[in-house]
Amino acid sequence: MAQAPLTASIEAPRVIVTRPEREAQAWVQALQALGVPSESLPLIEIAGLQDPSPLVSAWQAMPQYLAVMFVSANAVRHFMAARPAGSPIQPCRAWSTGRYRRHCWLRAGRPS
Repeated sequence: MAQAPLTASIEAPRVIVTRPEREAQAWVQALQALGVPSESLPLIEIAGLQDPSPLVSAWQAMPQYLAVMFVSANAVRHFMAARPAGSPIQPCRAWSTGRYRRHCWLRAGRPS
């Protein structure tokens, strides 16, 4: 009995974007604009602290800090959102793990 020949099916690879929902759609849209089939599958959720008091305390203690360190754009966003009303941004250094975090820090109103 003869077997049917195997045929290769070549499809464009599909990309699954696992960034948090807030960021995933921009990635999916950019990939799709380049013709790359992609979809969003956020595996984690980024949220602020349920009890913001540690952040409020950090804001109040900033005059004593040499620097603050951010490891993500979300950290910058949530830290700035917890800034007490009328609280000035103190002159301390802001360190980050990359240029994008620095950009987020500056965009949030912090001087370089």
